[in-house]
Amino acid sequence: ATDPAVGTILVKVWTQMADHFKDRSDLVYYEILNEPHGISDDLWGSIQQTAIDAVRSKDTKHFIIVGGAGWNSYNNLNNLPLYSDTKLLYTFHFYDPFILTHQGASWTDPSMVPLAGVPFPYVASSMPAVPASLKGTWVESLMNNYAADGTVAKVKQQLDIAINFRNQRNVPVFCGEFGVYIPNSSPTDRVNWYKAVGDYLEEKEIPWTMWD
Repeated sequence: ATDPAVGTILVKVWTQMADHFKDRSDLVYYEILNEPHGISDDLWGSIQQTAIDAVRSKDTKHFIIVGGAGWNSYNNLNNLPLYSDTKLLYTFHFYDPFILTHQGASWTDPSMVPLAGVPFPYVASSMPAVPASLKGTWVESLMNNYAADGTVAKVKQQLDIAINFRNQRNVPVFCGEFGVYIPNSSPTDRVNWYKAVGDYLEEKEIPWTMWD
């Protein structure tokens, strides 16, 4: 989890970084912190403002990438403060449906290493059985809901949260990460999901970068 004391560190880091890069190319962007989590939206919003102020004490030229708590979730964008800085680029990460993108992941709790073969889009006949170690967990709940969650329409609905944030606040937004963990997923299902996400982001004029 993100330690609330990180604000003290960020001020020191970004004051030095901004002073070092202030005269460099316009292609330099600053990102305050990747995937803050385990910290309240209000507290993170305040810490991020302090870091923005630290950058601006040295550099008013470059764009600063800012994001919400909850691992930069699109669901947390609306909880960000109304920052007054006009050179901010708002980022969000997209990994839904989670049992598709993180099947085989060892860093989740519980581990999803035993889960493999989750299709996209949902096809009842292709769904794997719930691994024994995941029965009774939130993973099983997600698998039970996958008929509704594992669709292109659902993906678009979730991305619309970030798109609506952009439109309502009139700020630039980009998808800083999206991807599917490779070992336990099929190339066909990954391609189907990448196409659904990538095509919709481009249709809505949301730039993106990919984690793979």
